[in-house]
Parts: sequence; structure tokens; C-alpha cells
Amino acid sequence: LNLNEQDLMSYANNELASGLTKRPDFIARNGQALVIGEAKFITNSGGTQNKSLDDALELVSGVHGKTYRVGVLDGIVWSKGSGPKMYDRVRVCGGILVSALLLKKYLESLSS
Repeated sequence: LNLNEQDLMSYANNELASGLTKRPDFIARNGQALVIGEAKFITNSGGTQNKSLDDALELVSGVHGKTYRVGVLDGIVWSKGSGPKMYDRVRVCGGILVSALLLKKYLESLSS
């Protein structure tokens, strides 16, 4: 959706019953499937990079609303040598996490 930050947050919570405390990076639709997502490119570990990963993992662990939730992560999080267990956190998160390279394929899979 092409909305400003406030309107996107409002739509996510009021129309989709998402219960978010932070504005999502995107909301997408494929057919009847609605997806709320957080997109992060993480280049190293520590500081704000860890916070970025926390944001994505928090979003995908939520269960409120009428939408699928996806974390779009790229960078070192997919590497076993990614610093303070970023890879391990991604591997065991239990939510839907994909690289931006696979986002289109994931969205297409929701309509099958």
C-alpha cells in the first residue's frame, strides 16, 4: 500500500486487526491473502543491527489479525558465522523469514 506512516499503521491495526505497536515496512496483497512485513538488510552484528533483527522476529512471532506476517531479511543473518547467534535466532524463530530474492515466490505461494 502506498500510505504514509500513520495511515499504514492505522490500516494495519484498524482494518486488519494486527495489534502492531510499530508501523510495518509493507503491506502486500496477493489475491485474498494479505501480508504484513518487516524488511531489514543487516550488514553486521551489534547495536542497531541486532535491534533490526529483533523488530523482524517480533513481527513474525505475532498472531493477531487477518494477515500473514513475514520478515524479509538479507545480509549476514543467513551466515552461520554471523556474530552473536543471529543465524541461530533466524533458524529457530518459527515464523516466516525469507530473503528479498524469495519474496515474490512466497507471495505467489499464498494464492495456490
